[in-house]
Amino acid sequence: SGACGFNSVCHLEHNGRPACKCPNGYILLDPKDAYGSCIPNSSLGCGEVEGSAESLFDLEVVNDINWPLSDYERIYPSQEPVCKQSCLQDCFCAVAIFSGSGCWKKRLPLGNGRAESTGGQSKAFIKYRKSDAPPVCQALPPVGQTLPPVLTGSKPKNRGTVVLVGSLLLGSSFFVNLVFIATACF
Repeated sequence: SGACGFNSVCHLEHNGRPACKCPNGYILLDPKDAYGSCIPNSSLGCGEVEGSAESLFDLEVVNDINWPLSDYERIYPSQEPVCKQSCLQDCFCAVAIFSGSGCWKKRLPLGNGRAESTGGQSKAFIKYRKSDAPPVCQALPPVGQTLPPVLTGSKPKNRGTVVLVGSLLLGSSFFVNLVFIATACF
């Protein structure tokens, strides 16, 4: 993924050392690792909730950054509004780069992110979920509480026996396994 982790952007400091930064809408996977990977704050996929892409997502425009190795589609020739709309409508698109008359769509994970000096000629459209969009999933219950059953009246299955048998089979010798299987069959 380069000097910085996935989905991160590398900037060179005055001393020539890399400095990594997560784009807006992303956070460090491990807050203690400044050179680590970033993850989106929320899901960028379109299938979780009902609604149009415009009601769920928006794009932040950032000049002079790129993830040159994450392209999966090129639209050429293209215009800026077409590039933006194409990424917004595409469930796989996390970022679109518009430069000149070309548009490059990129999907996660984004690798080798870097700041470039194009004088504002290159624009990155970074997709993010709007704050007023419905949540992607329900929050997990507090520790100690269990999730409700999926089907009304269904009981959680006791898998203790399967775990016990599997543990015995994996942790014992071949001869003991043969005796155990033969005994179970009879």
